[in-house]
Amino acid sequence: MRTPLLLSVVLFSITLFASPAGAVKYHKIKTNMSGPDVLNTAGALLVQHKKQLGWVGVDLSPRNVVSSKTKQFVAFDQVYQGMRVMGREVKVELDHNGAPLRVFGNPLSDLSLKVPTLINPAQAIMAIEDMEDRILPLDLGGEIVVMAHGKKPVIAYLFSISTGVHLYRYFVDALSGKVLIKQQGFFNAYGKVFLLDPALTPDATEVELQNLTADATYLDGYEGQFKVWQCVTAPDAGGMMGATPDIENATLISIPTSDASGNYIYEPVLDLDYTELAGAVNLFYHVDRMYTGFRSLGYTAPLNMDIIANLHSESGGTKTPYDNAFFTPSQDMSKDIITAGQGTDIDLAYGGDVIMHEFTHSVIYHVAIGLDAQQFDQYGIHRMPLAIHEGLADYFPSSLNNSPVMGAWALEEIEAGASRNLENNTKICPDDMLGEEHYDGEILGAASWAIRQAVGGPETADPIIYATLLRLSSNSTYKDFHESLVLSLADALTAGDITQTQHDDALAVSVSKGLDICGRYLPLDSTESNSTAFGLNMLAQAMGGTCSQMRGMLNGYNAAMPTLFQYAVHVPAGTTSLTLNLDLAPLEMDTDVSYHVYGRGGEMVQYDLVSIYGFQVPAPADYDVDFSDGGSPYTSMSQQIVWTINDETPLPTDQDVYFAIAHLNCPTAAMTLSATTSSDPIENPDAGVDGDTDADADSGTDTPKTSEDGCKCSSAGASSPTTLPSFFLLLLGGFLAFTLRRRLSL
Repeated sequence: MRTPLLLSVVLFSITLFASPAGAVKYHKIKTNMSGPDVLNTAGALLVQHKKQLGWVGVDLSPRNVVSSKTKQFVAFDQVYQGMRVMGREVKVELDHNGAPLRVFGNPLSDLSLKVPTLINPAQAIMAIEDMEDRILPLDLGGEIVVMAHGKKPVIAYLFSISTGVHLYRYFVDALSGKVLIKQQGFFNAYGKVFLLDPALTPDATEVELQNLTADATYLDGYEGQFKVWQCVTAPDAGGMMGATPDIENATLISIPTSDASGNYIYEPVLDLDYTELAGAVNLFYHVDRMYTGFRSLGYTAPLNMDIIANLHSESGGTKTPYDNAFFTPSQDMSKDIITAGQGTDIDLAYGGDVIMHEFTHSVIYHVAIGLDAQQFDQYGIHRMPLAIHEGLADYFPSSLNNSPVMGAWALEEIEAGASRNLENNTKICPDDMLGEEHYDGEILGAASWAIRQAVGGPETADPIIYATLLRLSSNSTYKDFHESLVLSLADALTAGDITQTQHDDALAVSVSKGLDICGRYLPLDSTESNSTAFGLNMLAQAMGGTCSQMRGMLNGYNAAMPTLFQYAVHVPAGTTSLTLNLDLAPLEMDTDVSYHVYGRGGEMVQYDLVSIYGFQVPAPADYDVDFSDGGSPYTSMSQQIVWTINDETPLPTDQDVYFAIAHLNCPTAAMTLSATTSSDPIENPDAGVDGDTDADADSGTDTPKTSEDGCKCSSAGASSPTTLPSFFLLLLGGFLAFTLRRRLSL
């Protein structure tokens, strides 16, 4: 087994907390002991607390000392009359100063065995020969151990025996000669792979495949935690984006070895080939690399994983390639699945970073407490969880590969310019946010890469970014990521992993990328805000229609699309008016816009979910004012809205005021908002919530507005615009499928 020592300690600690009662115990230690010699400190601690721990009469022998970024672990074997007691190890955890914190383990405290004359080791080996029907050397080195299995401990011989590509451990009763247990071990074979991908490392190389489970007929890693399959065929499930393989009903086969020695040396075939096997080997190699990297950070996959190479669909005897790769839980949620499509021009299994990207999706899915793709909630559209997924799924493989370009081969071969470069990436939030997760995710991926450079490299940065991820939850934003990063950097600074300068530089990166302000709303107090309002033209084009047809369809449901963010302005006590300036700059030759602006004091504008033909969509439900003109949407590229304390719904003061925008704009447009407050006396009361400057017959006193004139007060109202149904959002920007099964693609 080639698991790093540090990793084994971390995994053991996790097991201690998760073990059933009576298996392994955890003891928190209060002590003033500390010292640089952690081995002696840990040993003295166990001697001092033997009675308290209930381990009187237990003999322990030190095995090794390993360290993580902030902790040190000393491992001890339990021994009995010089024999190792299997499965009864003890570990002492110490902080970075050498002060003991916890003790893990459950040694046998009442072990009492008579040690009679044991059988000759050769007899034990012959028992294995009889069971396996093979000849073995009789001078194999073996170890005498105590097995604490069953009701009574047993003295046994332990032999590790290789069969060429297999490695097995045999436990043989040292008194009766009976074979008690045969355990599979890890073994390594060779395969031909691209070390990164055919663009960055163009020559396929024979490498040793690490962490293969001892079964030569399968590409099976880490004792079955992940397994690579070859797709023979899959039914065509159809869908809006074209032919889609039905992976739940696909025909899969395991990958055979290429020779009698158990290797997997197949020649790569980069273009369309539904039978080649080298892509599956490449998949194993890169998934194993990425999983091993995450295990070194403390991650253990909670579910086994199927990895499917050569994914394509078939209908009526005709095979259709699949130009995508994705991660998804299985339909019954019992396992994870990663697929690599046999594409039209390339086999995506050879895009090592793309496959590592999909594996990272599975890690994020499991560790970030439901961080998923809620498209709607009480505040409108929320796309940042997906962007976080994509940004970090770009960062971790790039960091492991020491290459900031994601998809240098696979994405570029599918579409020139589609790769994502995290280095010197100038995108910031909110200016460059579109609502498409891969595009928006570049902001976070680039920020993480720059933090990696600021703190001195991957050994320091990866644990910091991973710890930041662990604190995120289902509705997290970039602002939440920033606030979590603040904690992770503080921990690293306290532990001595980074300097104050590195700490400050990393935080400055996050601020420069706009992560610190990029939440569900954007502040307008001191600066203007730039963002993008995605138009209906592209949606209509994806559906084969026009913006006018799309708008008519949405109007039929009284629906509209909210912008990605709401906006907040603090209105001090004594304020008499607030002015909101909105400017749209179409990014295409179209000026057909239509939008509503809502305002609310004290809280963000909220939405209720309503059902339209089975689709759950939000409708504005809790706002103070709809600043539309007589109930009709605004149609101008620039709009100035003035809200005063004299309006029918007075401007709230001494609190934050929030604005939300819902639109049916045809063109995608750059959107700029700014706001100012004033405490000057209102000289023209007519400049009310709709910005009118009409002269009323009462010589300067504005007639109070009716609800038809634009003010709705905390009411959903049947005529309130609702947001875009989910099937339209899936088309937005050519989104790759992300369904309720949380499918995450490249």
